[in-house]
Amino acid sequence: MSANNGFIAFDKWVRLLSTLLEKPNNRIELKVIGESMAPTLLPGVTVTVKKCIHPAKVGDIIVYKKWDSNLTIHRIVRVDNNNGNYQYTTKGDGNYYIDDYTLLMNEVIGVVCL
Repeated sequence: MSANNGFIAFDKWVRLLSTLLEKPNNRIELKVIGESMAPTLLPGVTVTVKKCIHPAKVGDIIVYKKWDSNLTIHRIVRVDNNNGNYQYTTKGDGNYYIDDYTLLMNEVIGVVCL
């Protein structure tokens, strides 16, 4: 067994999820942990995620990884197009504030199927 006791490193796990979603019609399921998307998505709910076809749209709920070692599920509130390089601004439905960062296309893992 490896030094990490058989657990896959988080970044490798995220890459694996992204790779799985590259295949047509593939879906993954993730369990919601936090409350930032309440009341739309409550903690404990399982969501189905599919590949994000860029550009995503305002109103889409996406799964992404930014700086830390967590996946985040938030809604797109703004889409900017910089010569085909789309950037997304997000907000949790239960949050009072818009996220203070912009996501690049390669940070988006998938879109939640509602």
